[in-house]
Amino acid sequence: MNSPVFLRILKSEWLKTKRSPGRWMIFIIPVLTAMIFIWYFSKLTLSNDIQVKIYQSFFEFWTALVIPVGTGVLAGLIVQQEEFAGNFIALLGSPFSRTSHYLGKLVILILQTIVSSMSAVFSLLCGLKLFLEIDVPYSHFLLAVLTTEAGLLPLLALHLWIGMAYGFGAAIGLGSGGVILAALVGATSLGNKIWPFVPWAWPVRLSLMPGHFFPGMDLPTSITSLTFFWHQTLMSVVLSALLFVFLVTGGSIWFNKWEGRKIPD
Repeated sequence: MNSPVFLRILKSEWLKTKRSPGRWMIFIIPVLTAMIFIWYFSKLTLSNDIQVKIYQSFFEFWTALVIPVGTGVLAGLIVQQEEFAGNFIALLGSPFSRTSHYLGKLVILILQTIVSSMSAVFSLLCGLKLFLEIDVPYSHFLLAVLTTEAGLLPLLALHLWIGMAYGFGAAIGLGSGGVILAALVGATSLGNKIWPFVPWAWPVRLSLMPGHFFPGMDLPTSITSLTFFWHQTLMSVVLSALLFVFLVTGGSIWFNKWEGRKIPD
């Protein structure tokens, strides 16, 4: 792949988001989410395990609700831009390879989710420090963002593929359905044995892994050990990487043969 050409495509894809709701969504929604949690915990009596409660409740909410829905919306908006720009004519008629365009859209989607999660965590940590005077281990939150994104990658590839093939509504529907799986399998004990095989549970479970090492976390030693952490994390990351490669490869091959989609009047 020609690097200068791909950088031009990335710049073009980013400029396309200038008038899209996705541009402000990745900043406003994270800040609003952080503000809600800061307000909520300001009403509670601060206890010794307040750091653990903040960490768990924030990432469970973020990964089980905001991320599934947000992924569907962002992927749908990326596709919708091409629909409104001449029913994919500009995209399909580009002199550059279709694979480059497809990967460009995927990279923009990945960057949007990273920026969104980082904005949410940064806003939360600043708010806790400034308004509640609560110090939390920043490294745990930052590591959780990385593990969340590692589990999210195949879902981003899947949403983009579904969005291109079936439209904005399908991407939103897939994200909404993902909320149920993420909440039940990822955030409850129902998924303790099966979550490594349910992609929608990966961002939830992986985001909570670093929290096992919080001071005051009351968990069995077998769960808080580094061996358990690396085994669970690596197994999920490897599965996520394999599925990501499969979906990106499949999506690229499909997109190279795709001739557009008829949009209802």
